[in-house]
Amino acid sequence: MKQLIPLLFMAFVLAGCSIHAPEVRVTGERTTLEQQILGQYQELSRELWAVGSTRSLPDSLAPESGIQKVAEAIRVRRFYLDDRLRYLAQGRIAEGYDGLLKKREDPAIPPLTPLELGNFNNFWYPELGARKVILDRLRRLNPGREEEAVRIFAGIQRDEAPPGAYIENEKGQLVPKR
Repeated sequence: MKQLIPLLFMAFVLAGCSIHAPEVRVTGERTTLEQQILGQYQELSRELWAVGSTRSLPDSLAPESGIQKVAEAIRVRRFYLDDRLRYLAQGRIAEGYDGLLKKREDPAIPPLTPLELGNFNNFWYPELGARKVILDRLRRLNPGREEEAVRIFAGIQRDEAPPGAYIENEKGQLVPKR
């Protein structure tokens, strides 16, 4: 028996067996409603693909036009993602407490040239319109909890802002995100 133990030990060592600790990720916990709103927002993103694949269907089989508006709004937001992140990093805009973007006036930021201003406006108005469409849809999906749905969507947008970007706090002040 004593001869068998060293042989078993050698077999395990030579076989390369090892014990790996499982990965543990610590995340902040979300409330049930926050998870629901996030799920609804993700569902709207998935509906974007459904709408894109039904363009050739007759009107009687196509999804409702509200979903098409939301799908277009999500497309617009994806298209302008780089611009939004750049303007947030520059401090020209801030994520608002109401889910919309806010323009920032800061004398330390150089003014935009006419060309840059045109590019900014080409981003600004479609982005705001897209957010309004998404917020309207989230309000309709959550009757009786409309304001809470807006607050949660706004929180998700502020969470997605890069560190150093300006966000609006509950007091209406624009502060850098930590």
